[in-house]
Amino acid sequence: MMKTRPLRPTLLALTVLMAVPLMANTPAARADSTTRPDPRVLVDRHIQALGGMDNIQKSQTGTLIGSFSIPAAGINAPMTVSFSGHQKIISKVELPGVGAIESGIIDGTVWMMDPFQGPRLLEGSERAQQLESYHPDAIRRLPNFVDAMSIVGIAEYNGKRCDKVNIQWKSGRESWDCYGVDDGLLLASGGKTSSPMGEIEVTTVIKQYGDLAGYTMPVHSEMQMMGQTQVLKFTGFDTTPPSDEVFALPPAIQGLLGNSGNEDSAGKKLNP
Repeated sequence: MMKTRPLRPTLLALTVLMAVPLMANTPAARADSTTRPDPRVLVDRHIQALGGMDNIQKSQTGTLIGSFSIPAAGINAPMTVSFSGHQKIISKVELPGVGAIESGIIDGTVWMMDPFQGPRLLEGSERAQQLESYHPDAIRRLPNFVDAMSIVGIAEYNGKRCDKVNIQWKSGRESWDCYGVDDGLLLASGGKTSSPMGEIEVTTVIKQYGDLAGYTMPVHSEMQMMGQTQVLKFTGFDTTPPSDEVFALPPAIQGLLGNSGNEDSAGKKLNP
């Protein structure tokens, strides 16, 4: 089951709003439980409940510290995620007795490296989905990324009711969000994600928001995929900008880039 690539919802994961530091303010009130809100209003309400987009973007530099676990397998491992905006992201999980699972986005190059599959560059729909997930305009569900959003009804997660919104992306994929009726915060999201095994249905449930370094963000999230539950917990957030060395591509990934033919004369990776 480890070959289901448990780290994916993080690189992501951090997905879509999960890895973005979030801050709570006073949310707008729903008119009443029978009113079907406009999806745009729900998204904007969520963003405002987190302190606004400016605040979210300010908090997209630093290092999250936490853990990754698969309870059914007895796996619990330390995890760090370092990021500088949406163009530089590095995540690392140290599996006891197994080794490190690493993944990253560096200026358009999207890669993964683990003891099971070795190093590899993500291409095609996998690469596109990762880049899309972290872009500020995608987080805001703006028209340059999203074709349409529609309300599909009321759902419940963690004993809380939420408005479920279906999203049609310009890239062709579909996903959904569920925004809390009471506080407007995102409670869950899901959809199909690309993988070497094809498309996999993934549901992410935000179990708890908390305060880290003055920012309110998801501190406990659970992903369900292929009958498996994977848990992310964050306990610290260092707002110090990571050094350039943190985002240096591992030699194995540099080797793959060298063999891909997508370099300029100086050996720099070309990313369309």
